[in-house]
Amino acid sequence: MTPLFHIEHLVQCYGQRTVLTIASLTLEAGRIYGLLGPNGSGKTTLLKRLAFLEAPTQGRIVFQGQEVTAHNMARLRAKVVWVPQWPVMFSGTLQYNVEYPMRLKKMGKGVRQQKAEALMQAVGIAHLAQSPAQHLSGGEAQRASIARAMAAGAEVILFDEPTANVDYDARADLVALMRELCHQRGLTLIITSHDPDLIATLCDETVTLKNGQALRAKNKV
Repeated sequence: MTPLFHIEHLVQCYGQRTVLTIASLTLEAGRIYGLLGPNGSGKTTLLKRLAFLEAPTQGRIVFQGQEVTAHNMARLRAKVVWVPQWPVMFSGTLQYNVEYPMRLKKMGKGVRQQKAEALMQAVGIAHLAQSPAQHLSGGEAQRASIARAMAAGAEVILFDEPTANVDYDARADLVALMRELCHQRGLTLIITSHDPDLIATLCDETVTLKNGQALRAKNKV
């Protein structure tokens, strides 16, 4: 089976500083991966490369059997959505935010409204459809970002510290939703966190970064 991602000899430098030096890393579709490591280990930098937001200084990233290049990066980017620690919400309602990717695809108004309503229902925020998106709580904004990612047709969602700004109850609900996204909807999730308990209980496999290197990948016990 063709892996989802395959990385070879990836090096990322900023000036004289080398942030990532990953000799080889393979990630399969339909799984939940956790990225662990201290601040400065390269977790967010790796996420941005996997989201095709920035090209690596050196090395190859192959996605679904295609080598990622400057020519296909924008097209492949539609399949992978990065959700930062503080999700960005546009001005307007929650429904407007969820519909936004479908507007870009010139989808008809009735179709996109129906799909947006179904996605908001699926992530548990349909009751907030007409609320100003910029007033959402941390947990609500994470859910809104997930709905918007699915509206864009994402096959992979990359989360950067998804539970850092949510309370205990919202955290438990968000973890349950992430499991559903993977196991029932077939999405691949890649999550960074400073919380080893979250990674251990949620993720199928972990990748530990230290000094920019992927030291190990192991199945969850």
